[in-house]
Amino acid sequence: MSFSAAHVLPTDTKCGRLHGHNWKVEVGIEGKIKEGGVVIDFYDVKLVIADLDHKIILRKSYSEEAITHSNSLKYRINGKIYIFPTEDVVFISDEPTCENIARLIWRRLDKLVSSPKVIEVKVWESEYSWSADKGGQSE
Repeated sequence: MSFSAAHVLPTDTKCGRLHGHNWKVEVGIEGKIKEGGVVIDFYDVKLVIADLDHKIILRKSYSEEAITHSNSLKYRINGKIYIFPTEDVVFISDEPTCENIARLIWRRLDKLVSSPKVIEVKVWESEYSWSADKGGQSE
C-alpha cells in the first residue's frame, strides 16, 4: 500500500520545514484463512490509510496554535507562516514521524480486526528509511 503526504517536524533541523514523501506501507497479519481463501480483505486494510493520502499530516497540538479562517488554517511553525485548506490537513496525536505514523496505522488496524492479528506495520518514507511497529514497540 502507499500514500503521498506532507509533514513537518519542527524540532528537526532538516525536516523542520514542510516536505512530503511517497510513503510505502507493509502490513503483516496472521490468522485463520476464511471462506474465499483470505485472512483479510486487502481493501479493508487500505481503508485505514485512505484519509492520509494527499494530505498534510500535523501533530494535533499544532491545531491549538492555528488561526482558523472560514475554510483554512493558518500556522506559524519555526517562524514560517503556512496557510492550508482545512480539508487538506489530518491531525494525529504525536509528531508525524515515520515511527509514529507506523504506530498510528498499527492501532487503526488493530481496532479494525480482532482476528486475524496484526503482527507488524512497516512504513517507508524513502527507499532507505523506514520504521516498524509491532503493537506499540517501534523498531
